[in-house]
Amino acid sequence: MRGSWWGHPAGQAIYQVSEALADHPDVVVNRLVTGKVTYVHRRLWPALLAIGRARDPWQTRRLSRTARSLLLRVTRQGTLRTDRIAGPKSRVSGAARELEDRLLVHTEWIHTERGSHARRLMSWDHWARRQGTGLRAGASRGPVKNARSAREILERIVNELNARCGADGRLPWQVSQPNAGARLRR
Repeated sequence: MRGSWWGHPAGQAIYQVSEALADHPDVVVNRLVTGKVTYVHRRLWPALLAIGRARDPWQTRRLSRTARSLLLRVTRQGTLRTDRIAGPKSRVSGAARELEDRLLVHTEWIHTERGSHARRLMSWDHWARRQGTGLRAGASRGPVKNARSAREILERIVNELNARCGADGRLPWQVSQPNAGARLRR
């Protein structure tokens, strides 16, 4: 389906399915493909963690000062809610989105006690412990030896889906690279 599904006749059913997927214990929700909500199955968590923990140049280059400060706080504390951070809300929200877009933190949307929405930012180590993944920092599992091999695994999957569906989904490190997936399609 192209465009927004909110106005689609099946919009309510789509919403219910998306909520059920998000609540499934074998799924983590992330903005992984083209900055859109992506449901990542447990078998891909080692790859996601390797990438999130890597802090590669594509993740850290040109981060705003606010985002760097926020990343440091999340790394130290493990988790941090955006509604509890002092400063202009738009600046805090923008910095949180920078970290989320670059997979530097795991993000969950929450309803606050006041009835508003906020992001809960988590370090990947905190998220892995909370999920009980058994994936410690620096540990490799299966074909995921490092962030590079993790990126290759996800690129292969996205390229296959793009070919099958006639889509052009991109991963965060590919955004500035036109047709970045073409090299893996051969």
